[in-house]
Amino acid sequence: MTIVVEAEEISTNVEVEAEWSWTVENSLDWVSVSRMSGLGNGSVAVTISENTNRVERTGTFVVAGQNVRVSQKGKIEPCGVTNVVARQRYPYSGKVDIDY
Repeated sequence: MTIVVEAEEISTNVEVEAEWSWTVENSLDWVSVSRMSGLGNGSVAVTISENTNRVERTGTFVVAGQNVRVSQKGKIEPCGVTNVVARQRYPYSGKVDIDY
């Protein structure tokens, strides 16, 4: 399973279908889970914190023996470029010839 998200914080659920007990293994500091174990069918709430870096980040945690890959896009920041149009008026008197 792969979760692909934008840079903003997001919460989602991972559904578990099992007839036995299961565990969650998570060492990602930017992903939090609502529970670390369960018995039978269940759901794990997953919160992925905001990615404040411009670089995409990926990681994997495990639910009921299955890898859950998380891919979170980097934060898009304004590029800082502003269109500037400079206009200056020059006093002019005279004739302008335009050839076509």
